Amino acid sequence: VATLNWQHGSPIKTIQEMDAVMDLLRGHPYLVRKALYVLTMQKYTVEKIMVKACDEDGPFSDHLQSYLWRLQKNPEMSRAMKDVLETQSCPTDLLFYQLRSSGLIYGSSRSKALPRCELYAQYFRRHL
Repeated sequence: VATLNWQHGSPIKTIQEMDAVMDLLRGHPYLVRKALYVLTMQKYTVEKIMVKACDEDGPFSDHLQSYLWRLQKNPEMSRAMKDVLETQSCPTDLLFYQLRSSGLIYGSSRSKALPRCELYAQYFRRHL
C-alpha cells in the first residue's frame, strides 16, 4: 500500500493516516486503489474519506450498494451476514463459503467468521 501511495503522489501523508486507511479497508485491493484515486483525483482528504466512507454518496457507495443489492436479493445470505456482524459466526458451512467467496467475510471456519474489512462491518451494520 505504501508503494501504491507513493505511485499516486503520496496523498496519504502520515503513518497515522495510513493506519486509518488500513484499519478501514484492511488492504482490500479494489478499495485501496479506489481510496487512492479519490484522494488524488477528487482531492479528498483521509479524514473526509473516513467520514464519508459509508455514505450513500461516499467514495465507496457504488461498490457497497452492489453488495447490498445482492444480499437483499438473497434473504438467507443477508441474515447470515448479520449473524457474522453480531456473533462472528455463520449459521451454515454453505452460507459461510458463499459469503467468503463473494469477498464479504474472511475466516478459517464458520465459527470464526469476520467481515472482510471495517468498511463492510460499518456499512452492513447500518443497512441490514
